[in-house]
Amino acid sequence: MKAAQGPHPMNGRFIFKMLLLFGCAVLGVYLLIHFDLHIFFLDRTRAIRFIKSFHPFDEVAFIALQVLQVIAAPIPGEATGLIGGYLYGPILGTIYSTIGLTVGSWIAFMLARIFGMPLVEKVVKPKVIAKYDHFLEHQGLLFLSFSF
Repeated sequence: MKAAQGPHPMNGRFIFKMLLLFGCAVLGVYLLIHFDLHIFFLDRTRAIRFIKSFHPFDEVAFIALQVLQVIAAPIPGEATGLIGGYLYGPILGTIYSTIGLTVGSWIAFMLARIFGMPLVEKVVKPKVIAKYDHFLEHQGLLFLSFSF
């Protein structure tokens, strides 16, 4: 029996998904540049001032930053977590971080559900996918537990 293949490249739904992914990427780059989010790589003090500049909604801005750092890998999660603890203390910082990380993870899972394997199959060679599928099937739980 032949394995099911990903959607045909000319499939309207697939094209819509690719346009949506491209739009999300463009929006992410725009937000990174427009709101000077690159400062989180360079200067912690400026990053704290940036978040405080949203007062009285700085908590919402911090949660949104946590959402973004889950979705946009270049934003360092360790730095944003420490900034949350510094700004709001260990308890509120943890609560705000958890809210942002949860929402960001939910969005990431929804993006994976929308784009999923069809996108991976377009980008990654079948041999590599098979290798990782085999590895995760046989040693994945143990490896993922220790690596996490």
